[in-house]
Amino acid sequence: QHLQNELSNPFVGNIVQDDKGHLWFGTDHGGINVYDKKTKSLQIIGNDKYDLRSLPYNSITALYRDKSGIIWAGTYKGGISYYHPNLLLFSLIKSYPGLPKSLPFDDVNKFVEDRKGNLWIGTNGGGLLYYDNSQKTFTQYLHDPHDPTSLSSNVIVSLLLDSEDRLWIGTYRGGMCRFDGKKFKVFHRDSAPGKLNDDSVWEIYEDSQHRFWIGTLSSGLYLLDKKTEQFSKSYTRQGQTINSNYISVIFEDSKKRLWIGTATGLALLAPDDKISYINTSSSRMKLMNDLIYDIKEDKTGRIWVATQEGLHVIEGTKIRYLTQQDGLSDDAILALLVDNQGEIWASTNKGLSAIVGKGQTEKFI
Repeated sequence: QHLQNELSNPFVGNIVQDDKGHLWFGTDHGGINVYDKKTKSLQIIGNDKYDLRSLPYNSITALYRDKSGIIWAGTYKGGISYYHPNLLLFSLIKSYPGLPKSLPFDDVNKFVEDRKGNLWIGTNGGGLLYYDNSQKTFTQYLHDPHDPTSLSSNVIVSLLLDSEDRLWIGTYRGGMCRFDGKKFKVFHRDSAPGKLNDDSVWEIYEDSQHRFWIGTLSSGLYLLDKKTEQFSKSYTRQGQTINSNYISVIFEDSKKRLWIGTATGLALLAPDDKISYINTSSSRMKLMNDLIYDIKEDKTGRIWVATQEGLHVIEGTKIRYLTQQDGLSDDAILALLVDNQGEIWASTNKGLSAIVGKGQTEKFI
């Protein structure tokens, strides 16, 4: 779609007006031209061979607007298409074999955005993808068993761009990689002291002190010294560690506290190195479920914790529970996001919930 001041083709066979008062002109070989009477500009809707949801053919033989506001377009040799703005809230990017600009692999686990607004995408079996936003192209990096400097596994479960713009990749059963744009440096499972004892790296996190945290599937939490490339399991000045083997998520709040999500609840590492725990058997603050999926902080300093059985809102020493009964689409909350309006988005096993409002009067959409 693009804007211009003149018709893409002067042969106009059909005209309809949509709900917003825009005029839709069906042309012979110029697609559909949508005229905005206020701005006196034309928007051209045409066929894009790389987008299967675009107009299938640029010769329009019929245009019709039905009672619900849907615009129907009959095309010469391209069948019938229909359009309504509410049908396109989520545009779809997927793999179309044979189309060079389509997504190379459909099963996507992780995203991270670089400073240029381009995306690194970790897939569940299709390796690492780089999406160039200006060119709309994907570059794919795959594991090559004959090349030790290639990606170590095609199943990627965590991604992080560090403060030096280097990409770190956690894989399932393939260790951890650091990518400099050309070669992958691989950290594999090694039982020696100072090494990573697990090949499944679920979480990679850099805190405000530039401490580099590595959370694993079965070997707990590590601190990595990026200069010496040594892994340590003691995180405090007293040499303490936390008591869980599976680390799902790490988050630092505005008070410089580290919240560590595990399969046995929350571990909280305070700036004074004190470690405390919140779980289903805690006395004062109880969780509904100990499997933690995500942790975020909102603009008012409340901590939101997503678990397999509902959402927890922690404010000081008080904890509140939100479930499907309150309006969430499901109790299994997989990921959380705080948008730039300060509202919370929760992705669940049964769709997406937006949580709007302050205090204890949230609305769920």
